[in-house]
Amino acid sequence: MTLSRTAGLRLAMVAALSSLAAGEWAATAQAATPTRDDAMAACRARYGKKVTNVIINKDGTLTCQWQVVREMTHAEAWEACRKQFGATQALVHKTKKGWRCRYKARY
Repeated sequence: MTLSRTAGLRLAMVAALSSLAAGEWAATAQAATPTRDDAMAACRARYGKKVTNVIINKDGTLTCQWQVVREMTHAEAWEACRKQFGATQALVHKTKKGWRCRYKARY
């Protein structure tokens, strides 16, 4: 091969590679950012039900926020029951869903 033919092939290969790279970059730039519902579903799939908020960053990445809630103690549940219903007598017992309050109101 002659020198001019080799230079022509190199130029053609560089042009082909640059057009491929430009096409891939354009495709990633046109990708849509996820909706809030899609982002929340993705975070819940990864971290579980404790996810409370999702932040969609400018570059399309997600920041998942969650909160761990401490369960009330028996004394806290009894105080809340007494304050809420103004009870003179309160009976508090734990169920699967939380605390249940039975009371006798003030008359």
